[in-house]
Parts: sequence; C-alpha cells; structure tokens
Amino acid sequence: MRIVSGHEYVLDVRIIADPLGEVEYSGDLAQDAAAELTALEQGYRDRAKQENNRFRDATDSEYWFAVWFKAGAEKDAFLAK
Repeated sequence: MRIVSGHEYVLDVRIIADPLGEVEYSGDLAQDAAAELTALEQGYRDRAKQENNRFRDATDSEYWFAVWFKAGAEKDAFLAK
C-alpha cells in the first residue's frame, strides 16, 4: 500500500469502502431498505467521483505526452539521437 496525495492505493487501485458499513438498522424492513438504498446511491456517487479524479490524474498532460511518427524508422531515428 502507498499513500499519494492523501489517498491510499493498493496495487494502484483505490481502496473502496463498503457503502453498507455505516448503515444503522432499525429492525423495520421498509426503513432499513430505504437506508440501504440511500447508502448504495451514495456509494455509487463516491465511486464515480473517485473514477473522475483518477481519470483526470491519468490524462493530465503534466504527467505524460505523446509523440507520433509516420513510420517506425522515423521513431527509431528519433530515439537514436
């Protein structure tokens, strides 16, 4: 595990908490089902936010750039310099 910018990673995959872990059950089926649905919806929103942040970080031009060559020989000549 490593921590980068305050986020924990395991093999570069963010740790995802159990969205039902914080649900407090009352014993009333309808109320508990609604609480689970609310928690799952929040879990999906949180995971979507994580994915958006991951995508932004992965595609940020501060970290990478691309070079395109018309032919492999041009690439080889460039790398030989």
